[in-house]
This record gives sequence, structure tokens and C-alpha cells, in this order.
Amino acid sequence: MSPSFGFGDRTGLATPGHVLAMQRDGAGIEPIFPQQSIREMSRTQRTAVQVMGEALSGAAAAGWTGITGADADHLKTPDDVDVTAAAGFTFFTIDPSGAVDQRTDSYSEQELRERFAAVRDTAPWFEAYRGRQVALSTGTVIRLDEQACMRAAVKYGAAIQQ
Repeated sequence: MSPSFGFGDRTGLATPGHVLAMQRDGAGIEPIFPQQSIREMSRTQRTAVQVMGEALSGAAAAGWTGITGADADHLKTPDDVDVTAAAGFTFFTIDPSGAVDQRTDSYSEQELRERFAAVRDTAPWFEAYRGRQVALSTGTVIRLDEQACMRAAVKYGAAIQQ
């Protein structure tokens, strides 16, 4: 595995400049020229095939002969994965944000307990983490008390299950 950098040519015109940057200062870094989110493709009215083709042809035209990865970003559905995989993308960033309960931090203790009871079976990790402490190298200590673990399960449980 090597360090990499995702350039994400949003218009289909910038990859030659990205290649120049890599040739000049990119030693030790593997480029990700085709990198785009489904949302960006939709907003710019580009398909996964167009993003891949324009990035690769722009790289070749600028003299790039090395390898490149291709990141399909913020994928929300299995169809998003299928479409980008068929276009040749090589890795995929899944975005489960639609399943995250954004209101969790404002729940009262009673409401939190009720919601946790409803999702308890989706959090097999709960007992293993409840009561633990994690000491970071900065000196910060993260305390995983019961309430913090319940909030994590309620907030992210459905997203993790996806």
C-alpha cells in the first residue's frame, strides 16, 4: 500500500495540470486522477464513464505513464457501486449518512434509553466498550461511559448495519 492523493477533476479539464503537479512534486505518491462523488457527477451532469474517460485521457495526453487509482466517492446505493465499478473505478467510499440519526445528541436520557432499547440488537459491541477509556497520545482521555455508548449506538447503529 502506498500513500495516495485524490485529485478529483470536477470538470474533466484539470487532469493535465494534476499530472504536471505529480511530475514536478509527486515523488512517492500514487495519484487518484478519477475521483468524484455521485452527487458531483449529478450536479455536473457527468456519468461515471465520462469521469473515468476524461481523467484517463487527460492524464495520457499530459504524458502520464504511471499507475492511477480511481475513487468513486460518497456512494449511497448498491446501484451507485455497480455503475462506478462498471466504469472502472477501483475503490469505493460508501456514504451511509442518510442512516445516521443527527438528533441523537439532543435526546434526553429517557428518550435516549428508549431509542437504545429499540436498536440494542444492532450494537453487539456495546458491552465490550461500555466503561472503557481510550488514552490518546496527546494526553486526551476518551471515556466510553454507558451514555456515550448508547448515543453512539443510536446515532450510528443503522448506518453500521447498512
